[in-house]
Amino acid sequence: MNNQSLEESISPFPSASNQREKTLGLALSGGGSRAIAFHLGCFRALDDLGYLDKIDHISSVSGGSLFSALYCYYDEPFSSTDERVTKLLRDGLESKAWIKLLFSTSLLRILGTKLLAGTSANLGRIFGFSAPFQRWYSRTNLFIEVLEKELYPGLSLNSPTKNDIDVIINACELSTGS
Repeated sequence: MNNQSLEESISPFPSASNQREKTLGLALSGGGSRAIAFHLGCFRALDDLGYLDKIDHISSVSGGSLFSALYCYYDEPFSSTDERVTKLLRDGLESKAWIKLLFSTSLLRILGTKLLAGTSANLGRIFGFSAPFQRWYSRTNLFIEVLEKELYPGLSLNSPTKNDIDVIINACELSTGS
């Protein structure tokens, strides 16, 4: 047992004796590409001030999560992240999603899912049961595939992060809110 008092051990503010060198935690909001652009600007300012190496934790949601993953899961200088994010903002992902939709089996899988879901829902109404239909493939799956290929190839939430930053990515299922 160390000589720390109970108050010191539960305090959210580290004492001088147990203070860690890195002490910055960030919360990155959502908002699509606007959020990505906003966070890029904030990180540019943090870089100018020399604070990027002090980041311990990043919690993010939606567009903020796209940015935090691009920053944390690539072990590269910030200037490279800046270039990567600027290219993403300039080029977008929509055209890549359309190409994947039109020139792969994605369109057939989405149409098949809609056909099965519609048939299942109509039969449920006729016969009085309403078992939830598990979606087989949707635009969300298409978006995930584009993200995996274009932004995060070979990466997962378990991949090592730059400077061992703790990354917390918040998400919910938009259809159910869970």
